[in-house]
Amino acid sequence: MRRLIARWLAGTFLALTLLALGACARVRPPPELFLLEPLAPNLSSVSADRVRSPVVGVGPIRFPRYLERAQIIIAKTGGWVVPQDDQRWAESLGDNFSRVLAEDLAARVPTDRILMHPWPRTEVPDFKVTLRVNEFHLTETGLAKLNVRWELFGKSGLLVSKKTVQQISARDPGVAAGVTAMSKTVDALSQEIAASIRAFWAMNGAAASATR
Repeated sequence: MRRLIARWLAGTFLALTLLALGACARVRPPPELFLLEPLAPNLSSVSADRVRSPVVGVGPIRFPRYLERAQIIIAKTGGWVVPQDDQRWAESLGDNFSRVLAEDLAARVPTDRILMHPWPRTEVPDFKVTLRVNEFHLTETGLAKLNVRWELFGKSGLLVSKKTVQQISARDPGVAAGVTAMSKTVDALSQEIAASIRAFWAMNGAAASATR
């Protein structure tokens, strides 16, 4: 009887050990973490008189619900989106996007005076940019896609209302190259917005600033 009990205990211990080893073998490595990065070159040298550079307010920026998650999204045909559990954003995508767009705009306008929404009531920007992001993801073919509706306001009201779609192919396969391509779409968007700001500032803002 004792031998049977001993054998049963030994078998049970072996089975539990094998289960534990199997569980350890299935432990997944920690996810890779990514951030968007500002890519605009520093153009500050084109504006020697920084006092006359415009004050630009950025925000609010609205994101769709499907992007309110840590996982990087890869979109497939048929409206199928696949969150990548092993590749994630290192912080809120909305916060990261807003900061990178502001940095790119500061370089492209150029200006050192960028306000992030919500800014203090005592601050009155010369221009305000609001955005509604419709799509921002990678595709299964390695394409970074940004679809956004943006509006530019001056002190007198709405100046520009525009839809921008940027699609940039990643140079290499993999999510890392895809995230770099996504950063490029944000920079391309900043170029469009900055061009409008520079045009209106050249027509009206700089002259008004000079008389203050």
